[in-house]
Amino acid sequence: MLSNEIFIAVKEFFEDLKEKFNLKENIFSFGWRFILNSKFILKLKLSVFQSNLKYGKESITTNKVYQINPNQIKYYLEGKYNRWHNQFKILEGNWGHSKLTIGSLDIYQAFFERFINKKEWNETKFYKRIYDQLSKGFQTKSFTNLKQFEKSLTHIDLIFTQFKKKLNKSEFDFKDNFNEIYAVIDENGRFLLVKGIIPLYLSKLLNLDKVPVRLIARHKRWKYFKKEIILFSKKGRNKKLYQRLIHPDLQDIPYQHGEYRFKIIKKNLSSSKRTMLDIGANLGYFSKKFGDLGFQCYTVETNWNNIYFLKKLKKAYDINYKIIPGSIFKYRKNKELNFDIILALNIFHHFLKTKQSYLNLKNLLKRLNPEVMFFEPHLTEQFKGKNTYRNYEQKEFIEFILKNSSLNKVKFLGEMEDGRSLYKIIK
Repeated sequence: MLSNEIFIAVKEFFEDLKEKFNLKENIFSFGWRFILNSKFILKLKLSVFQSNLKYGKESITTNKVYQINPNQIKYYLEGKYNRWHNQFKILEGNWGHSKLTIGSLDIYQAFFERFINKKEWNETKFYKRIYDQLSKGFQTKSFTNLKQFEKSLTHIDLIFTQFKKKLNKSEFDFKDNFNEIYAVIDENGRFLLVKGIIPLYLSKLLNLDKVPVRLIARHKRWKYFKKEIILFSKKGRNKKLYQRLIHPDLQDIPYQHGEYRFKIIKKNLSSSKRTMLDIGANLGYFSKKFGDLGFQCYTVETNWNNIYFLKKLKKAYDINYKIIPGSIFKYRKNKELNFDIILALNIFHHFLKTKQSYLNLKNLLKRLNPEVMFFEPHLTEQFKGKNTYRNYEQKEFIEFILKNSSLNKVKFLGEMEDGRSLYKIIK
């Protein structure tokens, strides 16, 4: 057991290093970053290794039911349910690579054509494929004869019609009509469907917010990542992450900031499906949220420990936002930054600490060209008694932004959970 855990820890260490470095950068900065990142990753792997020895390898619970937005399940892992449904295990191997995209399956396309385009079942490729097999005397995995097949399609029609009439879509329960939705989590953190394809499809077509999904297995690499981020959270303020994690399997990790800021911002959005720049993104909460709304997101973060988790969470969320590692001052240096929305949430005060960073902030504001900036200033008392170049009060800070940027109107949106204020600044 001990030798196996050491082998896994070392393997994880080198697997993560492979993804992290860009050899095109300055050799000194690359070398220094390599040392810092190697030290961080090694400490993390050792912490997981020690945790496994102390609490056991299977200390993270499987066989859990999560309430999940059905659109978060994008892949299907065919033929695995019968092998795994009684195990509730941590699994190794490359099984996640054989996943199928749900939208590419003819049965999903048949559901779409039937319930959205109002076609008859016998007009779909799925129907023609199954009908051809059964009429020739062959059985399929789900149907033994044509009568059973036709009866099943009639039942699906009935269930869809019944559920569509219900007002409160969040309370739908498929268990009386179909089996539960079963899923596993692959090495990158993505939910893969293994059983329950019909209730999942109906959930997607009905635009349900959440459906119950039973998790029956995790990949071992995801288990290691989950333990890493749990241990990382314990080093944060009050042993909490800065922002709530959105992944269903990580939402039990303690956090400082919840949904309130995003709800206020979303309520005050005047544009959609455009571009968003998040300065000081931490672990990418807002990029995930804006990505779900259809925005093209750019995520700036300087802390390389955060970037380690940020890159892995991006894979788990399966959303294509761009991560910009390093200082915002170096991003497209001396060029205008054109984004529809800029998030500057509890970040600009870090640039008031020295004269040089203050001047860099002034230059950055001149380069920014957004439609709107959501600005959350610091609490001034945090800097009192500290040797900082500037310590603006909220009104002074807003005046500083207006003076040095293309923005000229301000709207107070409210006070946040920690006492900070949130503003919308527009042209």
